[in-house]
Amino acid sequence: MKKTLSVILAILTLTMLVSCNLSGSHGTSSGTPTASESTPNEPSVTDPDPKPTEPLPTELPETEPQPDPSTLSICGVDISQYIIVYPQANELGEKALAEQLAEHIKNEFKFEIPVVSDENEATTYEILVGTTNATHLSEFKIAKAQAFEKYRVDAYHSTVITVDGSLLVSGNNTETLTIGINKLISCISPSEPGSKIDIDFSDNDTIINASVFAGDAITVMSYNIYTNSPSTFRGKQLYANISSYDPDVIGVQELNSLWIKLFKKYTDLFDTYEMVGKPRMDEKDTSNGNEYSAIFFKKDKFNLIETKTYWLSDTPEKISKYSDTEYYRIMTYAVLERKSDGEKFIHVNTHLSGEKAVNQKQIAVMLELASGLIETHGNLPMYFTGDYNMTPSAPGYASMINWGNGDARELSGTNNTSSTCGQSIIDYCFIYNDSFHVTDFDVGYGLEGSDHYLVYTELYMK
Repeated sequence: MKKTLSVILAILTLTMLVSCNLSGSHGTSSGTPTASESTPNEPSVTDPDPKPTEPLPTELPETEPQPDPSTLSICGVDISQYIIVYPQANELGEKALAEQLAEHIKNEFKFEIPVVSDENEATTYEILVGTTNATHLSEFKIAKAQAFEKYRVDAYHSTVITVDGSLLVSGNNTETLTIGINKLISCISPSEPGSKIDIDFSDNDTIINASVFAGDAITVMSYNIYTNSPSTFRGKQLYANISSYDPDVIGVQELNSLWIKLFKKYTDLFDTYEMVGKPRMDEKDTSNGNEYSAIFFKKDKFNLIETKTYWLSDTPEKISKYSDTEYYRIMTYAVLERKSDGEKFIHVNTHLSGEKAVNQKQIAVMLELASGLIETHGNLPMYFTGDYNMTPSAPGYASMINWGNGDARELSGTNNTSSTCGQSIIDYCFIYNDSFHVTDFDVGYGLEGSDHYLVYTELYMK
């Protein structure tokens, strides 16, 4: 057994010696290990599949030139000359809004504009956020700013205006002030890098009159122009009265064919407005008494969707009247579409009899027809204008209110008590179902040209 083991060990030893000699014949004579003898963690000296190396570039690639930073100036004065001032009381959060504006200027124009309270000394060029003290906004600047017709600050509006190099952002609550700041920011946002922006809100065409409402105001007038004795002088005076308020839509009473000829010949009324409506008697009748309850609307602001004239009687589709009244009475309506946003509304215009019993019957017919319009057009916002020949204490007035209307005079909150004819209030604008915000109401008191005074109101669709 021992002999057998010895033989096996001898054979194994001889085999290992032969193997080592064969391996050594491919290496060097020194003790340096070959590539095949390298440890697993060492990289191989030769790459069995070498890859060609990329030549180093001789020149660096050209880079796109960067545009200069955008610049901002106010009335020609660089923004670097300005500071932003807010009232120390900070009752409406003016400080945060001032800092928001400063942050926008920093991001867009790479300039850090100082933000200080009105306790600091006034400087030549300032951006005033809210109502600061007189040190920063002198009485002269206030008076000058308020001289602009469109300078308006109330619960619904803020105004951005420049006066004597200062920029004023005004609002009498946080919401309106915020809207004013956002409007200003939109005006000073560069459209592309390197833009040069200069803002100037120094006249009526550039003042920003920002609103909390989504759409523009619709300014509405009701005007009985007095059909008797049409004349060139009165026509021009009536047109001057209308132009002084520049309404978007007008409900006219006692218009006749002669008035239409005079307005077309001596005024620009029909250049600005389109008229809809029919006279209350046969259209061939050119007498003064053949009156229209017409609607005029600005052609550049509205599209006419639908219009019709009805007679306020038991047979409203044809020329007719109640037997217990002398005159035919009509209503004209127009469905108008605002071009700026496609919103639609209904204007109803009329001129009613003065007899109480007939007045109430005519109102009942008008409201029934209005109900049909609501059903047809899907409850669009609607208002009524006209000479109603009734006072606020009359049964007809109660009928209008009980149907769901509100008197624009009362809804405006202006506390206006001016009469519209003689010493009485008989001309109105009624708002159906609270479908409009009423933000202004006025009576053109003291204006000559008619025995009635015009009624003006400013509406915003809800």
